[in-house]
Amino acid sequence: MIAHFDHDGATKAEQLVGGAISQKSIALYWLEIAYYRQGNTDLALSTADEYVNYKVENAGRWGTIRLSPMKEVASLAFQIATEANRQDAIDLWRQRLNNIR
Repeated sequence: MIAHFDHDGATKAEQLVGGAISQKSIALYWLEIAYYRQGNTDLALSTADEYVNYKVENAGRWGTIRLSPMKEVASLAFQIATEANRQDAIDLWRQRLNNIR
């Protein structure tokens, strides 16, 4: 309805939603870092995984998430998995690192 009566309003609303999505992706990255610094490997890796799922889920409608630190998230997750000697996670994050555009 907003788009029908106010094209600029719809654009502004989409910009706000896109901005909120980008901010959440940054928050997930910082949460991954915090869990890593606390030594909580499982939560750090699951947060990194949540970041990837969140990014993929929102990429369809909103395109590339701005300020998206995908390479940093994947690099840190790979480092965490390596330090924890978690071969399943090492393989997963190595594959994700190789697939980053």
